[in-house]
Amino acid sequence: MDSPRAHLLGVVLLVGALVAAYANSFRVPFLFDDAESIANNPTIHRLASSWMPPAGRGITTSGRPLLNVSFAINYAIHGETVFGYHVANLLIHTLAALVLWGVIRRTLLQPVFAGRFTSLASPLAWCAAALWALHPLQTESVTYIVQRAESLVGLFYLLTLYGFIRSVEARPAGNPNRCWPAFTVIACLAGMAAKEVMASAPLIIFFYDRTFISGTVAASWRRHRRLHLSLAATWLMLLACIVQSGGRGGSVGFAQVGWWEYALTQAPAILGYVWRAFWPANLIFDYGAVVEKNFAIIVPAGAVILLGLAAGAWALRQRPVAGFSFAWFFLILAPTSSLVPVATQTVAEHRMYLPLAALVVPAVLLLSRFAGRATFPICIALLVAAGIRTQVRNHDYRDELTIWGDTARRLPDNPRARNNHGAMLFDAGRLDEAIGEFRAAIDYTPDYAEAWHNLGRAYTRVRRFDEAIAALRRAVELNASPTKAIFQGTLGNALLEAGRPDEAIATYRHALELSPHEAIHSYNLANTLMQAGQMEESGRLFDRARALDPHDPEILGAYAVWLRRSGRAQESVALLQEALRLQPDSARLHSHLGVSLLAAGRATEGIRELEIALPLNPALPQTRYHLGLAYAENGLPADAIPHFEEMLRLSPPTAELFDNLGTLYAQTGRYADAVTAFQKALALDPTHRNARDNLQAVRNLLRGQAR
Repeated sequence: MDSPRAHLLGVVLLVGALVAAYANSFRVPFLFDDAESIANNPTIHRLASSWMPPAGRGITTSGRPLLNVSFAINYAIHGETVFGYHVANLLIHTLAALVLWGVIRRTLLQPVFAGRFTSLASPLAWCAAALWALHPLQTESVTYIVQRAESLVGLFYLLTLYGFIRSVEARPAGNPNRCWPAFTVIACLAGMAAKEVMASAPLIIFFYDRTFISGTVAASWRRHRRLHLSLAATWLMLLACIVQSGGRGGSVGFAQVGWWEYALTQAPAILGYVWRAFWPANLIFDYGAVVEKNFAIIVPAGAVILLGLAAGAWALRQRPVAGFSFAWFFLILAPTSSLVPVATQTVAEHRMYLPLAALVVPAVLLLSRFAGRATFPICIALLVAAGIRTQVRNHDYRDELTIWGDTARRLPDNPRARNNHGAMLFDAGRLDEAIGEFRAAIDYTPDYAEAWHNLGRAYTRVRRFDEAIAALRRAVELNASPTKAIFQGTLGNALLEAGRPDEAIATYRHALELSPHEAIHSYNLANTLMQAGQMEESGRLFDRARALDPHDPEILGAYAVWLRRSGRAQESVALLQEALRLQPDSARLHSHLGVSLLAAGRATEGIRELEIALPLNPALPQTRYHLGLAYAENGLPADAIPHFEEMLRLSPPTAELFDNLGTLYAQTGRYADAVTAFQKALALDPTHRNARDNLQAVRNLLRGQAR
């Protein structure tokens, strides 16, 4: 059972089981914090800069250089393709499971167990490690890319423990364990650079030494003092990482949540973790930043936790092996689930990544004691059930709409989940449902600025402008963060769509004052001023926006329109060609290029660009209009007519449009249709002189034919 061949078979089975359970996770997109930590994190674009992750923003990589470097390695290999990030996450988790197998196996062979597990150490250890690895509670740490933080620190935590065990094992004379102590300290240093959970590792190693190796505290200190001091010295690395993080952007500390509120919330949270460890049927992706205030829940939960702590303290003295399980569970949870608030996420299931072992391993050992020969069939059944449940849970992660919908359904009083689910519904075009979710989030948290902002966006999309403007003004009023300028910009967009350009311009100016270095605010103001005919200031702002973000095709396209309207058609063409290199499938950019080429006197090229734009977006009115004009001006009235007719369906009719269409009808001999078109033009604008003259000319022509 403990041969190299058996070990190899165990590795193959464990790896195969994990790949099968997580095979449907490899296409899961970036979720939630993934955007800030990966997609919007420029430090991972180069390995050299990745050692200094963004500070002061409170994102997952802040103060965690090893995590940031791991993302930089992924980025260097395959950019932002999610498949590689998921493969790396599963690889880290698989290695952690294999190391845990080794840790449990070597622990069961220690003298403290008096040979009880000698013949079964390896298979029992394998079952415990496999059940830990396949447990559905681990999906958040593996499938949610940015929570690599948890599995990465877990791997180095276990490597530290494994290295310590190898360091203190009895060896044959003349074959000292020289490399293992160094390996142990290096693994501990790496863990400190991965996540703050590693803070408890030196203590856990000391408790392990006392429980399984040396037998007493005094003997542990006497025999391995140098190694324990070296491990404690790695706290300096953790301190340096915390300082570098800039206080994690205020996401950790007492500014938003009091320590006592946070501590009271952790009691029912920890009981929830334990329940899900044994019955993982109601897993929650994001609990939000809720604080438990119901004492009918807090008091009994707190009593159970205090009883558990007391039992653990007693067991450490009287039943050290059981006491070590209590210490493992509570000490590893302590950095995130005790007194120091993690204000942005008061409860999180990924915190159970390592503590889960304190429940799984004793459960497997107890099963072996009471079930006898039935132990392994029962374990296999549990492993199959766990693997299937994990695969089902991974299916919930398949897209943001599904995972946020699942979270909002399971935890309907979570305002962040309701807001984020609404945002996904908004992106999917399900606007009425999105509005309902935003309003639900606001009902639970009336001062939720982001939910007000999203509600305003949704109202703007459905053209309920008064409600949109009111919601966005409320969002701006509530928001004191750096994103306030973005909220001002959205308010400006709503005012502009509501036909209030002067107010929009004033709002865009305010956004620019709040955040002068963000290109979007210069762009919004420039575009609106251009529409208002204020070309000189608009041009300066377009120059500024382009300087701030020279690779934004939307900015380049709008600036090109400004150049064309300013009589600089050739420059406009060059700029649009540059924009199309960045976004070659943009119908709008091809359309703008076609119009600019026509303005530059390059009719054939202009028509070709408009013909390219048309199938990319057949509903873009600008393309139809200019293509129709180009056909008409180049002697192809029959080709122009369908585009003007389609324009009437795509956009509100105008007198000019009906006049152009009437002219084309007349040119192709459709005089009755021409008369109707001119009449409709005059119905919309009785002062339209050209339509009146054209109508009279057609009528005269018809009278002449009648004679």
